[in-house]
Amino acid sequence: MGATRALGALLTLVCAVVFVLYVLFAVGRALDLKNSLPSWLLFTQTAEVVPVMIWLPVTIGIWVVCGLGAWLGWIMATTKEVAPVPVEKEEKTKEKEEKAGKAEKKE
Repeated sequence: MGATRALGALLTLVCAVVFVLYVLFAVGRALDLKNSLPSWLLFTQTAEVVPVMIWLPVTIGIWVVCGLGAWLGWIMATTKEVAPVPVEKEEKTKEKEEKAGKAEKKE
């Protein structure tokens, strides 16, 4: 696995973890889910309820950024790396073309 593929897998994993943690912490806190989830997940012992017009656009923005990051990481992780073309073959090809060009000029 190349360095870019490993970085892509890491980026996908990090974005997925951030997405899940944001759902648990921020959205759970904003919706005041004290009774439905354990308090150690939400840290809501002293939290205040946040107005919807604040947390909803922020939540959508973070989900979009996490989605784009995960998509980019997935593309990086699953795209096959192209092997570089050896330089020697290109030089030999150029030399052959030059020789062929010179031979045509002599005739």
